[in-house]
Amino acid sequence: TRQPTRPAETGIGRGRISLSSVAVQLATREMGSLHRKRVLVIGAGKVGRLACSTIERAGGAVLTVANRSFENADSLAADFGGKASGLEELSSLLGESDVVLATTGSLEPILTRDLVERALVGRIPDRPLVIIDLAVPRDVEPGVGEIDGVGLFGLDDLRAVSDANLEGR
Repeated sequence: TRQPTRPAETGIGRGRISLSSVAVQLATREMGSLHRKRVLVIGAGKVGRLACSTIERAGGAVLTVANRSFENADSLAADFGGKASGLEELSSLLGESDVVLATTGSLEPILTRDLVERALVGRIPDRPLVIIDLAVPRDVEPGVGEIDGVGLFGLDDLRAVSDANLEGR
């Protein structure tokens, strides 16, 4: 059989199995529930908006949107009952978040291993942080996944969940 060659051919964006719904499904699986969890969406573009919409439908999460442009973050956050922040606050936001969805169009990683390690200093040891990188190119350095207490998931992980969902239909 022919292997999919482009994301559009994987089925990951088809119907209910959208990139953002699969990401929220994965986050929910990892956290047990998103109810009262602090969810940080980094990026206020199209993917960020879809992520916020999916988080809102899941219900119960405390949403923060961080973006290079505070005005764009504020506009998106207001649409979904969340709060806004600039990227300069990432370290403190990471420290207080349970789930992070990285969705920027940056050409360089936004979340470096050093930044995440510093942000988690003093964090309760048994409080996990789930980071889902939805960006192309990646917003998160791969080394972030090696930090104790951090679960890092990327597009390949989402594709596996999506494929399992499609098989279950």
